[in-house]
Amino acid sequence: FDADGEPHINIFDFRSGKWVRGPDMNNGRWYPYNVMLGSGKTLIVSGSYFETPGNNSTRTINSTPQLYNFNNGCLETLPDGGDEFFSFYPFLHLRPDGRVLQVQSPLPFQGEDRQSRLFDPANPPTGAWPDFANMNDDHGNGSSVLFQSGRKALMVGGFLATGFQPNNLAEYINLDSPIASWTRVAPMNFKRVFHTATILPDGKVLVTGGAS
Repeated sequence: FDADGEPHINIFDFRSGKWVRGPDMNNGRWYPYNVMLGSGKTLIVSGSYFETPGNNSTRTINSTPQLYNFNNGCLETLPDGGDEFFSFYPFLHLRPDGRVLQVQSPLPFQGEDRQSRLFDPANPPTGAWPDFANMNDDHGNGSSVLFQSGRKALMVGGFLATGFQPNNLAEYINLDSPIASWTRVAPMNFKRVFHTATILPDGKVLVTGGAS
């Protein structure tokens, strides 16, 4: 059932060509996101699950980040971040200093949380991840990239939080700035959701696919 995520971890072994089950997560995750850390561990956040089975159950955001260790196949549970601080499918980027940038991507039914946040896996906070900067626009199911050797982040397109309408808006943030803030730039030629942004060798960002 949509929004009722499974707790399963599945791992593909390229040597045998088979999928194998890993350890179960603390709860289900529908539309989670993960990012590989410099330690080789994988940070897993967000996603939703139903507290009780059935169509009338309450959908709950999985607010507990977890680390999967490929070396020993174990899961480490980090302090709970609070469900108001995670959206479905948040964008995560690993910065050169080891911290993780979360670029918020609210869906229309989740309100207008435009905060981006910084998280230090080596020193995880108790509670919410520290707020970093507030975005100008809504970008639910948009696309985000980290560029210029991790110094800047770009966010393009996505749904508006009201009206469930796609947009062509774009903004970036200079993470090296002492007072970093999101700045609007020229919009895309087309409105897009569920698209992909890709860094090219010349430093430009190619945006492809999606729906309008």
